[in-house]
Amino acid sequence: MTFLAAFGFIVNDIFDYHKDRAAGVRRPIATGALSRAGAQWLAVAMLFCAGLSSGIVGSGGATVGATAALLLLYSPIAQRFPLCKDAYVAVLCCALLWYGATAGNAQFPWTSYAALACFVLGREVLMDSEELPDDSRAGMRTIAVILGPRRVAGMGQSLMLLAAASLVVIVHGSLAKSASAVTLVSLIWIFAWPGLDRGSRIGLSRLPMLLGSVALACGSA
Repeated sequence: MTFLAAFGFIVNDIFDYHKDRAAGVRRPIATGALSRAGAQWLAVAMLFCAGLSSGIVGSGGATVGATAALLLLYSPIAQRFPLCKDAYVAVLCCALLWYGATAGNAQFPWTSYAALACFVLGREVLMDSEELPDDSRAGMRTIAVILGPRRVAGMGQSLMLLAAASLVVIVHGSLAKSASAVTLVSLIWIFAWPGLDRGSRIGLSRLPMLLGSVALACGSA
């Protein structure tokens, strides 16, 4: 799934080349440090490694294939239907948990998928509020364009906090409970930090997202 995520990011950067270049995004493809042709070969290599790893594991191949197809379709769908892209990413992230369940012969309750989707959806909505100028220049009518960045940022933060709070309730075991509690507290601290700009809040939210993933994986099966 790590190789598959890398494949998805590379493909997305290839599709978003013109948008990222116009916005001055310092990514290898947008800056020309990596050519689009080279990036295509790198994406193929990542997809091959994902398939090879899945074959070694011996299960979950169908999930890997379906996720790869969804990743390939993400950018065209996001550009054509920008209001759907945040929910699309939330579904994609649930595929990671589904693969873990399939490959590890585990079973996660629907509440685990709901908490994960809610957090990812909130973070994507929050990112929309930050990327509003670039999306507007690209002609993408995201939810932030329609409702305004401040309102959408509040919605995104609320969804993330709701997901983190629900995680404390649904996970089991001391390690998972501790990780989920730290997830919630750190997320509150990030959002309450005075004077911190929105981009920094989004970047720092990677830490509680990682801790929440640990809690979800260890305490929900």
